[in-house]
Amino acid sequence: MMKKTICVLGVFCLFSFCAHSISLAVGVEGGYTRNMLNTSTGYRAFTSYEDMGGFLIGIPVLVSFNDWFALGSGLRYIQKNYSFQRDFGDWYIMYNNHTNGFLQVPVFADFSVGQNAWRMFFNMGATFGFWLHNNREGWWTGFSENPFDPFYAQMEQFSDSGFVRERDRRFEAALFAGVGFRYDINFLTPYISVQYNHGLTDLQRDYMINRIARYNNTITVQMGVLFRVEELLRRA
Repeated sequence: MMKKTICVLGVFCLFSFCAHSISLAVGVEGGYTRNMLNTSTGYRAFTSYEDMGGFLIGIPVLVSFNDWFALGSGLRYIQKNYSFQRDFGDWYIMYNNHTNGFLQVPVFADFSVGQNAWRMFFNMGATFGFWLHNNREGWWTGFSENPFDPFYAQMEQFSDSGFVRERDRRFEAALFAGVGFRYDINFLTPYISVQYNHGLTDLQRDYMINRIARYNNTITVQMGVLFRVEELLRRA
């Protein structure tokens, strides 16, 4: 009985201490993304998948339990773009650029070190995303209406939606780790960070035999500012 009482009191004291020291921060962020499609070209000669840049915007949320540990989440729109190319040397190059937009929710642990206002932080966790849209544009092989035309095979420019409902998977999960710096000034905390996102889910459904899996691996560089809610309300 005594052990149970001590355990209950210990948990209550720990909860009271954490509740007293918890602080909430909400902010805005934006940045640059560089996506790498992790897949194989299979038997297709002269073919490659190239990295492409994009952007992200988001609303980060950080709940701090002390000066070195916090839990974070939020909501962000992030682009994970790539280019599909076939290079036939001096003859021609066919390509299509894929612009992919995801709505993403990160969940992570944040650890920080430092003194005074400057802090260096590390975070790691997982992201859960929904594939919102895909657009393709580029140059591809077209054909003349006259099969005896010496230029029967021609290059045509195109732009369309590359999303196929029966083939592509909307849900995406990834693991990520990042590092950055932040600075406390009044009720604001501006920061800059770099993250690496490693895709865990195939972008395609199991729709065909011998299909080749595709995963997004993305590097992001973002800047933002957090508003410390408690201090902001105290100043209001």
